[in-house]
Amino acid sequence: MLTDLEIYRPATDRDTLTQAVTRDPLRGIAYWNQQVHLLTRQVAVQKAALSMNLVESGKVAYEQFRVTKTCMAIFMSRYSRGDAVPELRIEFDAILLHWCLAEEAAAVEWSDRDYQTNRTWALNIDRYIQSFWMVGLALVFDVSSEQWNRLSALLGNEGEDGLLDTIMATREPTRAIGRSFCYPMPYGRLWEAAHSPRAHRNSMFKAFVENWYSSMFTAVSSARQEQARAKTTRYPYWMGQHSVHEGEYFGYWCVEGIAAAVALRLDDRRCVGHPHYPGDLTRPVLVTPPDLDRLPRGLF
Repeated sequence: MLTDLEIYRPATDRDTLTQAVTRDPLRGIAYWNQQVHLLTRQVAVQKAALSMNLVESGKVAYEQFRVTKTCMAIFMSRYSRGDAVPELRIEFDAILLHWCLAEEAAAVEWSDRDYQTNRTWALNIDRYIQSFWMVGLALVFDVSSEQWNRLSALLGNEGEDGLLDTIMATREPTRAIGRSFCYPMPYGRLWEAAHSPRAHRNSMFKAFVENWYSSMFTAVSSARQEQARAKTTRYPYWMGQHSVHEGEYFGYWCVEGIAAAVALRLDDRRCVGHPHYPGDLTRPVLVTPPDLDRLPRGLF
């Protein structure tokens, strides 16, 4: 069994020498080396507090979710840096492990109302997107049936969202398919791209990827239901981090697009190289430099 030090290692001189090209267009290798190192230290401190029972009673679920969030940031930061995709599988396993631990603690500590509102896709856009990301990564890594079933049980929400249910049903054919979308913008566009006539499919998928980031600003306002944290949640937590909280930026990656490409067999060749499309997840020996001419306006 791997130790935490083996799973979460800081960047070394070898990383600096070998990662000449980063996948992210907004930061260079020095930032990503530092970011991975800092996140590694952060998750070690968080896990140590949990293992030594230093967390306040009733706050274990909250701290476990913090670990899960940090693990996701490590995965995304390493991908942004240009790390080989097969090496990132262990980060996916860490996210899944700590998310399961967080859910177990939440089932004990939280009220039924809090538990359901935090888990419900239609009420919590961050939960929906994180679920989409995990499904996409599970498809990319072609996880075992046992691990997929664990993930599916963790995510729940069966029959709640036509798009994500359809994607998940490619691994679990008996899954109920929702009749509407939790967030019509931008995900209705992805549905249309996947189900449009074949002659238009590639261009519509490309348009979804190109408009993904800007469309996220209207995702909450387009939501089927009001958000559980309507007063504070206006768009996903990771948006705008490249300019507002520099140390929290881990890249802007449309993992939802790669999930659809894998599950629904979409041709994504016209998207490869777009600064928001993580095409190397299915091309694991490549580090594709971002095409800066395709970077959406307003990010610099």
